[in-house]
Amino acid sequence: MIEFKQSSQFWQIWFVGAKGVDWLAAIYKHEGEGWTCKYRFRYHEDNKAHDSTDRKSWTTITTGETGDRPPESLMSAISMVAKMTASHFKGELHMLPVRCDGLKAAEALMREPWSHARIEPAGKAL
Repeated sequence: MIEFKQSSQFWQIWFVGAKGVDWLAAIYKHEGEGWTCKYRFRYHEDNKAHDSTDRKSWTTITTGETGDRPPESLMSAISMVAKMTASHFKGELHMLPVRCDGLKAAEALMREPWSHARIEPAGKAL
């Protein structure tokens, strides 16, 4: 799950939508922590965007970097993974540079026509 906390700094969100699968990634930094990238693959089992039986596979990459910007190596690596994922699944890649706190990032994500994101109670996954 990606937690969109107001005290967090979000940098960028990626999404790849393809037939039967999608991929979501975000680079962010929670207060007092280093930059993190969290991404997931979602394998569609039904046609529901929420409360679905879809299989999800999450991966987290953390850094010790606490500067104002995420490490360029992390940005480059995730951008490359996003492009490769879109190519492999013949999907469409969407990139959303947000550069804001977690609540504003969540709002920006929910405004995108390709996004099915919604605010969930604590402990529920996107």
